[in-house]
Amino acid sequence: MIREDEYTRAVVKALGGMDEYGPEPLLPDVQHALKRSGRTIDESGLVAILTDDDQNAKERTEFHLALSRWDAAPDAEWAGGTAPATRERRARVLEALGFSEAASQRIDEVLPPKLTHDVFLQDPEWDPWYTPERQRAHSFYWKQYEKILRNKVGGIGVASIDAATTNVVSRLADPTAEAPTSRRASSSGMCRAVRPRTSPESSRRRSMRGTASSSC
Repeated sequence: MIREDEYTRAVVKALGGMDEYGPEPLLPDVQHALKRSGRTIDESGLVAILTDDDQNAKERTEFHLALSRWDAAPDAEWAGGTAPATRERRARVLEALGFSEAASQRIDEVLPPKLTHDVFLQDPEWDPWYTPERQRAHSFYWKQYEKILRNKVGGIGVASIDAATTNVVSRLADPTAEAPTSRRASSSGMCRAVRPRTSPESSRRRSMRGTASSSC
């Protein structure tokens, strides 16, 4: 049974505020969201909600999705140089969320990180252009598609697709650049050449289809 109450709304609201800029202390944000209802919560209570036995509980699924996304994020300022899909990255995520060692151990026990990721070939002259700021500016369609994918492949699946398509698109030529550039990126069967003057978001949508260019 999916529970929807003040605690659920507080957790989901707090996590939603981290969508664009990454993890930050979660407990204070949840406590603040609960103030209006007159309810309170401490770390042990928050961890109990996030690791609920009911795998369909909205607060647990939203938290798991956020964790998976942060675990797999290819490049992030908040990551402190940790590589995606590693225990170091998960530790960094939980540290940024403000959890104690005991709380972090409980979360890892119930929601362990996925420690495998795709391998990408990178042009030595690659000039990063698909920055976090640019991703946020062109995220509308992905946010809508993410809702559909979540019901089909789950939180971990969505996070994996998110990371893979971001990696693919970021290694293509900047579609808004003045000079046409031919560049291809491949990963686990994904390969696509982008036409110049298309938007980063349309490039991302094409890479999500998983189709391959015949010239790969």
